[in-house]
Amino acid sequence: MASFKISKTTIILLSVIGILLYFVFAIMHYKNKKLSEINSLYKTSQDSLIQYKNDKGQSVAKISVLETTNQKYFLQLQTNDKTIKELQELVKSESKKRHDIEVALVIKSQTIYKLQDSLRNSIIGQTIEHKGDSIMVYPIYQKDTTSQWLSQRIVLGRKVFKQDLKVFNAYDITIGSEPDGLFKRKQYAQIVNLNPASSTEAMKVYQKKEVSSKFWPFIGGGIAGGVIVILVKLL
Repeated sequence: MASFKISKTTIILLSVIGILLYFVFAIMHYKNKKLSEINSLYKTSQDSLIQYKNDKGQSVAKISVLETTNQKYFLQLQTNDKTIKELQELVKSESKKRHDIEVALVIKSQTIYKLQDSLRNSIIGQTIEHKGDSIMVYPIYQKDTTSQWLSQRIVLGRKVFKQDLKVFNAYDITIGSEPDGLFKRKQYAQIVNLNPASSTEAMKVYQKKEVSSKFWPFIGGGIAGGVIVILVKLL
């Protein structure tokens, strides 16, 4: 039976080809992963804010999180969304301070109170005006309104107006993941305005995504390097 012998040159050539293929596939995998992440980021940037009232009458706002493994991808995102641009500026500004940004939020809310009652207001003074032989007396009224979320005092007269207003807001904010199809999950951010008179008008959230383990690529690179050393010794 004839023996089949592979020459040392053939072994070296096949090994070099194998190493080159390993690095080619590694680069392709990295580029595909980057492209997939950028496409996902662009798609998420198109998401609209979901708003509804919970059973307590509180305004709830929810939106998908802009998530990337590389902050540069987020900062390079081209968009006409004003809130996203403000979020990008926030992340950029904090990064210049050498801060490692994990989560950043831009939230815009409004509080609208429509107050009306038929209670008698307090008279705390008066304004006197002389018109010829007539004397006109105009009262100055004071109205105080106090609740868990509002403290207000209004003083009103013919030539007097003063308002001292304090609005108290509180929020429940959660950032996490939820099911998104079979075996998939997506990041979301949610804010609950505990003040029933407040609502969220705009919200965008950026989160730094955890980078997948580099253990196996490192091992693969080490093996490739080891093979090269062995080949050099064989030569």
